[in-house]
Amino acid sequence: VEMMRPDARKSEAIATFEAMCNFWRTLRWLVDSRASLQKRICSILSAFVADEAKRHKDVAPDLGMVLVLNTVYQGLEGCPTRGAFMNAYADENSLRWVMWWQKSGTRPESSPVFEATKVSRDIAMFQVMVVDCVIGDVAEALKAMEVSNCKLPERLEKLQAQWRERKASTDTWSKYFQHLGASPPEFGSIDEWIANCANRAAGKGPKYGGSKGDGKGSQQGGKGKGGGKGKWQSKGW
Repeated sequence: VEMMRPDARKSEAIATFEAMCNFWRTLRWLVDSRASLQKRICSILSAFVADEAKRHKDVAPDLGMVLVLNTVYQGLEGCPTRGAFMNAYADENSLRWVMWWQKSGTRPESSPVFEATKVSRDIAMFQVMVVDCVIGDVAEALKAMEVSNCKLPERLEKLQAQWRERKASTDTWSKYFQHLGASPPEFGSIDEWIANCANRAAGKGPKYGGSKGDGKGSQQGGKGKGGGKGKWQSKGW
């Protein structure tokens, strides 16, 4: 996301993009050539999607790493669908950022929390856009990386243009979930969902800003699976 900042110098953005593509290509080669690694990543992603406990910080301390593993596992057997993965990711992310917006004194209301979570939301949306604009068809992406030595100038230009538009247009919670490819949580209002996130985070222990305890968290009150399309837009989303 830093390389897409409007004040970033063009040379810095290009260098960062090329380094990112090199890293992705190398990691994908390792995944393709090592069955044990492929099996391990598949297991991590499958568990992350299927079981809330496997998304806990004790199990998955770095949510960004899970995002990267999802991008590098695209097109392989057992890869979670976009919707399934992003529903799980968005739900877990909404719990992890509670501690930070609470520490900053942000009111637990729609607009203040939306502004306070901008960096985290941008990171998630940017990763999704990288999958769409840069990776796309994995075989074609790998071939293009090889031919251009990971420069991919056309894809970088497309990514930059679409990212500027995406950032500018993501001005509501509904657009955020839409751009992630995730379903909006099934709650009557945004404030109700925010309160639920705060309660669930408090039950997950000190790593989420809660009190000391077993850290397993409450499974009650919604897991953010969404699916309320058609009614949530009229409820303040």
